[in-house]
Amino acid sequence: MERGPQGEPQYFIFGNNTVTAMTPPENKGEPNPTPFDPTKKDLTQIDFDDIEEPWNEFLLSDGTIVKQKTILTRVMKSKQNNPFGEPVYTISSSNNIQIIPGDQFK
Repeated sequence: MERGPQGEPQYFIFGNNTVTAMTPPENKGEPNPTPFDPTKKDLTQIDFDDIEEPWNEFLLSDGTIVKQKTILTRVMKSKQNNPFGEPVYTISSSNNIQIIPGDQFK
C-alpha cells in the first residue's frame, strides 16, 4: 500500500466520464440525434498539460481529515457529436484519497 508524506495510507479510485464541451457556434459540428455509443471505436487520444491539481480537504466530526484530488489520466475525443453538434470527450481520471486519522485514533 502506498503511503502519503506523513505515513498515512493512500487509496485510489478509478473512473471514466463522458462529457460534451459547450462550444461557440463556429466550433460545432453536425448534430447527432442518436445517443453517444462508447463501444464505437472512433476515439482519438488528445494530449493535455496539467494546469493545477488541487486537493479538496474535509474535516470529519471525529477529527479525521479526508483529502481528495482528481487526477486526469487520459482524454479521448469522439468523432461523434451530441444532439447539439458539440464534441464528445471520454475522460479517464483517478481519485487520490488520503485519510489522516483524528487524534483519538493515533
